[in-house]
Amino acid sequence: MKGGNLAVRFFDQQVYPMLTNKNDVIKMLLSLIPLGGTDITNAVRAAVQDALEKPSLRIINW
Repeated sequence: MKGGNLAVRFFDQQVYPMLTNKNDVIKMLLSLIPLGGTDITNAVRAAVQDALEKPSLRIINW
């Protein structure tokens, strides 16, 4: 994504704050340890809330 803005929200047992800095996203990706227990309901709620609050964002939930 050359020169574009980025907003990523990670989730597992909890929904993490939105990251907008590419270096922070890379650090988070490198530190993730998959343990299961994903609460998809809260992740979808967070994505909907993000879309309502900032409709100009492309929301990516992991």
